[in-house]
Amino acid sequence: MKLHYGKISEFAEAMAKIVKIVTENAGWELHEALQQVNERLHTFHHIWKMRDMNHFLEGSSTLKAHPE
Repeated sequence: MKLHYGKISEFAEAMAKIVKIVTENAGWELHEALQQVNERLHTFHHIWKMRDMNHFLEGSSTLKAHPE
């Protein structure tokens, strides 16, 4: 995911909410959250631990249905 420089703090706030929702309600586990500091600056990579592809779809549905 690539962001504009001025949007990084907004992204961090949003990700904190997203991580809380999917870890508590869908059982996902955030394995690593990485930000590049060379080459493609402002690029972020999130590596999630899930059972299988269906678990991804379940978590995505949970996130979409969440009121926040």
